[in-house]
Amino acid sequence: MSLPILTPVDFTGYYYIPTNEYTVTMFQELINQTERDYLIMLLNDKAYLEIKDNNPLYVKHSDLINGDIAYINNDDDTCYLKGLKEVLRGIIYYHYYADDWTSVINGKVQQANENSNRISSALNKQSAYNRYNTAVTTLRENIYPFIENYETIETNIISSIEVAGTYTITAVTAKYMIDGQIVTINNIDYIVSNVIDNTFNITTTTGLDFTDSDLGYNIFDDYNMIELPIEWL
Repeated sequence: MSLPILTPVDFTGYYYIPTNEYTVTMFQELINQTERDYLIMLLNDKAYLEIKDNNPLYVKHSDLINGDIAYINNDDDTCYLKGLKEVLRGIIYYHYYADDWTSVINGKVQQANENSNRISSALNKQSAYNRYNTAVTTLRENIYPFIENYETIETNIISSIEVAGTYTITAVTAKYMIDGQIVTINNIDYIVSNVIDNTFNITTTTGLDFTDSDLGYNIFDDYNMIELPIEWL
């Protein structure tokens, strides 16, 4: 992107932070650091590097981060994905006040106190906790169900056409499949190429027919998906 996902202008509405409280450069530093740490923590190193290095993003990561989409879950219910942006906004808002970035940015000197969480006012403290808790709730109830729903895709092949050992496969779905992906057909692994909509190619021995075969592949596999605590600290 592809990083950073957020910039200071994203902190409006429920996550509003007054612009006179910070310099853009220093606030962006907090955003960058927090995004990195939490993407690795909540997903994994591989996902973070893919998000960081791919421009444009893979569609699976674009949907996961930006949200604002409807999808059908495994129970055939229509669900709405808010997007990981919402989680990150709440977490960054929390750290902005909890780590006392207002003092850092405005050049204030604060006495060290190991027993203090360094949120200067009761109002900011409660506001920061509320937004953090909202972020955790969104993560648990909205983001992780989406990831779990698309962790592994299991579907069927509609047709296969062979030309000299290269097969053009049409499946019921190839959602979030990418070139170079490993897929499993009838318990044998293949590497796909030329993914377009629900069609892709594989190359193997001649004379096979994959029509009506089972097809499986991983999308959000091996994600950490840790459970952040409500009412942190």
